Amino acid sequence: MKLERARKGLTAITLSKLLDVSPSTYSRYESAEIKLPKRRAIILSYILECPPEELQKPIVPHSTNLTQEVRYGEREDSRETPRPERTENQENARNGGVSV
Repeated sequence: MKLERARKGLTAITLSKLLDVSPSTYSRYESAEIKLPKRRAIILSYILECPPEELQKPIVPHSTNLTQEVRYGEREDSRETPRPERTENQENARNGGVSV
């Protein structure tokens, strides 16, 4: 739905007004958090010039758990990042300029 809207150069707010719903409700339709009612799907398909079936296909399914898993995974990965190897110059500077 979002892709079709972008192709037509329309904003979510404009479509929410045309469908007579709040912008947050339209956003929930677009993210597939709630199902787009058949009547509104027909109106929207006419506006976007695409079959109503195309509007029901989300690009990324809505999932709160997915977001949380990604966040936790990023934190764990960042903790396990190995330190880079020191160069010979860094070792010499650490040892007071004496080579080891």
